[in-house]
Amino acid sequence: MMEETLRQGTYGDKEQILEISKTVWEGNDFILRTIDTWLDPESGKILVVEKEGEIRAFAKMSYLTEKDYWL
Repeated sequence: MMEETLRQGTYGDKEQILEISKTVWEGNDFILRTIDTWLDPESGKILVVEKEGEIRAFAKMSYLTEKDYWL
């Protein structure tokens, strides 16, 4: 059984992230409109869970201050 991998997301993950988001809130997930901002390294990091070569989950970690983050 393959284990999940947690890693930092990249622009190359955009399409898979959008595919997941299309199924949230009947296709009205705000991530469809904000994904480019989320992928901008200046705003924080996207974390993805990958299993068998597919992204299964993702989360956004934003920088609030030099010491504080929001997940």
